[in-house]
Amino acid sequence: MDAPGWIWRWMEPAYNLASVGGHGTVGNDVLLQKKSAFLNRNFFTACTLVSFAIWTFLASRFRRNSFTQDTDGDVKWTFSSRKWAAAGIPLTAFSLSACIILWVKSMEYHWFSTMYGVWFFAGCMRAALSLGVILMIWLWHRGDYKGILNNNHLHSIGQLMLAFTVFWAYVTFSQYFLIWNANVPEETFWYNLREINNSDGQPNQWKWVGLFLLFGHFFFPFFLLLSYRFKVSKSIIPWIGAFIAFVFLVDLCYNIMPSQKHAKR
Repeated sequence: MDAPGWIWRWMEPAYNLASVGGHGTVGNDVLLQKKSAFLNRNFFTACTLVSFAIWTFLASRFRRNSFTQDTDGDVKWTFSSRKWAAAGIPLTAFSLSACIILWVKSMEYHWFSTMYGVWFFAGCMRAALSLGVILMIWLWHRGDYKGILNNNHLHSIGQLMLAFTVFWAYVTFSQYFLIWNANVPEETFWYNLREINNSDGQPNQWKWVGLFLLFGHFFFPFFLLLSYRFKVSKSIIPWIGAFIAFVFLVDLCYNIMPSQKHAKR
């Protein structure tokens, strides 16, 4: 099967790997055979369904506690949310990691990376905190949080945004440095595809997107969030959050689109 159209090429054993610079078919690929316990349709489907069930269940618990407490004001709903939050952190971390590996990383299943799940978890935390602070400011302007939202809340959220910005940079740099230092073809091809043209070795368009992510993901948010004044400013912090969320979306495109473009050559 030479015609492109498979998002996850490993799902089609007859797919001709020559279209993506490989040899033979997917069914005869040794690397896929070694990863078949994880990369198979049954596990893909089960992991996706279980992960959505976890996310839906946790969201329903928090929503129930929040709306019920608005009605009766009982503090027990706060304690319930804390308990579910404690249980939800590892469940969400593992499910997000498994899903991003299956949904995105497996598009280029020859690639090896032990940090991909951690990288995505850090990005999700940054995006969630950013969207959360935008919603808080919007509700404050609407009047719901008047007299409730204060500088301490904004400063705490800003500190978490800064912490995960540094954590994202650490994980991303560590992954890039280790792959660059080892110089193993099974790892370096992922970055080569996003930095240089195969034909002439010149920088391609994705290299500039990568540089934008470097500054947009780390340098700009890092220096802005160092400022206490920016973190507690109701006119500045939502724009910082919007920028972080936008860069995270660009980062997802950076991870997904080059592999699909390469497959259609």
